[in-house]
Amino acid sequence: MPPNVHIGDNAARMDRPSLDQIAQTTEPQMVRQRFDEQNLVWAYVISWLFALSSFILIPFSFAGKQQRLAHIVSSLSDAVLAVIVIAAMIELRRARRRENWEPHAFARIIGRNLSGWLITFALVKFATLVFFALTEGSGWIAWGASFPTATIALRLLLPQRIILNTVMLAIIVAAILTAPNGKKQKNMAGVFTMLATINIVCFVWGAITSRGIRNAAIEEGVQRRTEAREQMRIRDELRFAREVQVSMLPEAPPQLEWADVSGISLPATEVGGDYYDYFVVDGRLAIVCGDVAGHGLASGITLSALRSGFTCCAMSCSIPLTCSTVCRK
Repeated sequence: MPPNVHIGDNAARMDRPSLDQIAQTTEPQMVRQRFDEQNLVWAYVISWLFALSSFILIPFSFAGKQQRLAHIVSSLSDAVLAVIVIAAMIELRRARRRENWEPHAFARIIGRNLSGWLITFALVKFATLVFFALTEGSGWIAWGASFPTATIALRLLLPQRIILNTVMLAIIVAAILTAPNGKKQKNMAGVFTMLATINIVCFVWGAITSRGIRNAAIEEGVQRRTEAREQMRIRDELRFAREVQVSMLPEAPPQLEWADVSGISLPATEVGGDYYDYFVVDGRLAIVCGDVAGHGLASGITLSALRSGFTCCAMSCSIPLTCSTVCRK
């Protein structure tokens, strides 16, 4: 959605990248583009579930008896973030399906660093759920055990995944340390060991999965980049050949008192087989027209040889009044 061919400015629009953009794509951009494409699908699904939980927490925050203000602020902040992320996901998905769709500014901002926003969203949601469950006295251990598994589907670079799982583990530690005395578990060391083990397993699983996708993205991206560079090389060679062919045509028609002369060549491809020229000898005009059958570089090379022959002929021979030559390869 790069280009850090990725979901950001041009990538956020999901326009088909040009040949030049593909040829200039770096390996980190290839990885980011693939990760963003897959994260966009995952985020669109999971953000709706997060939003549902956010709006469920709002009435509980107003009805709660303990830390009501903190509950209200956290639930409203969580809900606002959920709405923003969902709206951005809708915009980016729409831009992916419609070539000319331009996302709004907030969606482009999120699209420039989609992984970072998803990490922030996941951590805010996790902290909010643990905070609510902790103050209500139940369920926070279940969130600490189940939530990390939802992050396995995220496609992240190794440093990003380290940050995500480290902060989740820090939230768990904070929950253990701040739990009210009457509600603390008897075996906090065992609880921490269990939650830390789950967190580490999810980290390893997600890292291995992301690494496999990263390697596949680089392999496919390098192949596309190589093909694009080869196409650009051929394109540049044909462009140069076209410039050479055009240089063989007369820059301007001869100025004659008794005739107005003009000509133009419009090849069907980059390099064609059409050739014309004017020769004025002893006040007489010779018009040479050449058409090598076919198109492409071979036709242009043949014409260059014919032009040299006609030029030599005009310089050393007597040319008839009108000479029309058609060459067939």
